[in-house]
Amino acid sequence: MTFQTTHPPELPHCANVTFIAACCRWPLRKTDIDVIAQSAKDISDWDAVLHDIQRHRVELIIARALGKTPDSAAPLRMKLRPLVQPLTLRNLAQAAETARLTSLFRSSGLRVVSFKGVTLEHRVYGQLGLKHCFDIDLYVARTEAEAAISCLEAEGYRIALTGQISSSRARKALIRNCKDIAFTGPSGRVVELHWRLTALPGLMRNLETGLSYQSFSVPGLGPLDTFDDKTLFAYLCAHGAHHDWVRLKWLVDVAAYWNSLSEQDRADCLCHAQRLGAGPSVSQMFHLAHHFLGLEIPPAAMLALNAHLVSHAARQIVSPYAPELQNPLINTRDKIRRKWIQRHLYKTPHDALRILFQEKAIPQDVLAFPLPAALNWLYAVTRLPSYILRRGPDMLQRLIMSSSHVRSANKQSTHPLGMKDAQR
Repeated sequence: MTFQTTHPPELPHCANVTFIAACCRWPLRKTDIDVIAQSAKDISDWDAVLHDIQRHRVELIIARALGKTPDSAAPLRMKLRPLVQPLTLRNLAQAAETARLTSLFRSSGLRVVSFKGVTLEHRVYGQLGLKHCFDIDLYVARTEAEAAISCLEAEGYRIALTGQISSSRARKALIRNCKDIAFTGPSGRVVELHWRLTALPGLMRNLETGLSYQSFSVPGLGPLDTFDDKTLFAYLCAHGAHHDWVRLKWLVDVAAYWNSLSEQDRADCLCHAQRLGAGPSVSQMFHLAHHFLGLEIPPAAMLALNAHLVSHAARQIVSPYAPELQNPLINTRDKIRRKWIQRHLYKTPHDALRILFQEKAIPQDVLAFPLPAALNWLYAVTRLPSYILRRGPDMLQRLIMSSSHVRSANKQSTHPLGMKDAQR
């Protein structure tokens, strides 16, 4: 397998993101500290940097890096300080709940696998307290998913939007049509229960065939299981690619993961990802990590670089991310563009078309109308009308607010004070 050294078009640069990414390199070397010091000179607004740090969910790893940085980053250290302790305590509570749920599932005869959270943090960074863990991701075999849902509900966990699942029929329809579901616990913690790792048929074909695991003991938590290195690496790349790497923390985690592997393990990971059909996702990851994190691109990889995939994801990383403030029509337009660009992730056009049908059902529809397997195709037909009925009033309100903001901005731009504020 030879990697074609086709270079992407010039990727976007943002002073804030360049500084943030420099602080996120792992392990942090002397040369990286020099990059941090140099990039800090280009920062003019530390409040804007803090906003971007929170947007990318990399507060903890940056707080650690700032302990080794020059005085030029002192304003940011002061702004981050009150955020570190609450996030650290939240992560420790998430880790304790992961261990508790793992023990609960095991006592019920279920094998549960933790990934993307405490196990990934311990595997990659060798310690807890560096990774912002928003939720707890657990995987069970599809045949055990219904029992796992019952276990979570017995512990007081409820589906965020619909509450408790009303019947076994609804559970079976959910497991058949979706890949995961999010639960909220009594304390507000969120658990995402997965029984399939991806809904992307061409991107990660046969991922769950012959899964293998690794187990290690996390101090204070006991033994936890996660996926083997090859599966986890391919999954992390595919997950990030599917979401356009909009959060830098995903790229930081997979780059640090790669740096923790031996040369033989790296070669095995590349071959395995190629077999799974995740070659374009891995290629995209390497070029983005090279651009933002200085990761060396290996001489052997799966596929030639696709410039559209890399430049599109790079723009997502450096752009503000606030979809809840956007016009819903703009959201729809951007989603269509995103799907069009993501066709390059798939091996064949047929695979790219299949994903549109594969994503036909969403949990709210399935739980509201648990159809028999023979009628699963109806979810694709009813998805748009269902979405409009569910979100129509909210979309209309956002459309009105967006139009109001545009009129206000236009009016302000014609006023001398508005022009001055805009320049400022």
